[in-house]
Amino acid sequence: MKTIDIFKTPLFTCNLDSTRHLIPKLEQYAYHQEKNKSGRNVSNIGGHQTPFISPDKEPLYEELIDLLISEIRGVAVAMRYRSEQEITIGKCWININRKGHLNWPHVHTNTDFAGVYFIKTDSNTPIGFRNPDIMIQHYEHRYTDYHEYNTEYHIYHPKDNDFIMFPSHIPHWVDENMTDIPRISLAFNVKIV
Repeated sequence: MKTIDIFKTPLFTCNLDSTRHLIPKLEQYAYHQEKNKSGRNVSNIGGHQTPFISPDKEPLYEELIDLLISEIRGVAVAMRYRSEQEITIGKCWININRKGHLNWPHVHTNTDFAGVYFIKTDSNTPIGFRNPDIMIQHYEHRYTDYHEYNTEYHIYHPKDNDFIMFPSHIPHWVDENMTDIPRISLAFNVKIV
């Protein structure tokens, strides 16, 4: 019997040489923010989440986004958005998860995509994604093997300098950091208008 994929959920990933030089600056900036600025509690348990800031208000964020914009445009093309659509980068924030810290499952509202740039990772702590088909949860015990049609979760193990984008309505979380290596990422929202 022929299989036709009627719905798919993309996770776009890349590791870019063009952004590698920013990692030391971003890491230093993150630690400065953690030490000198009060954080906020949204999805984080422990850890430090900086306040939201527009990329045009922070030159380091703006420089990173400028280097990522071709990849972001590539996502818009892959998703078949009309060419006249404008890409806007909304809120940006840094997450620092030290040992014992994690992020609960959440979605990003009022936007089209979530973007995450991994500044520093321990290579063991994944970001997880839940299948948006809520009925999968009720049937999971029936399967002998799991694949993209029947699995409830997808786990991605990021490396330093990885950039990922995914539809903002996909529930995602970060497992507890079990190492002594801080996990630092810059997250932001992408809207196509």
